[in-house]
Amino acid sequence: GQTVTLKFNGVEDSSLQTSFVVDDTSLTTS
Repeated sequence: GQTVTLKFNGVEDSSLQTSFVVDDTSLTTS
């Protein structure tokens, strides 16, 4: 759920997109 929300925010804002990439990697690692 949160991953989808962050993804949408990242698409709208370039700054958030960078954070989303980091969060996505962390979630995948976990």
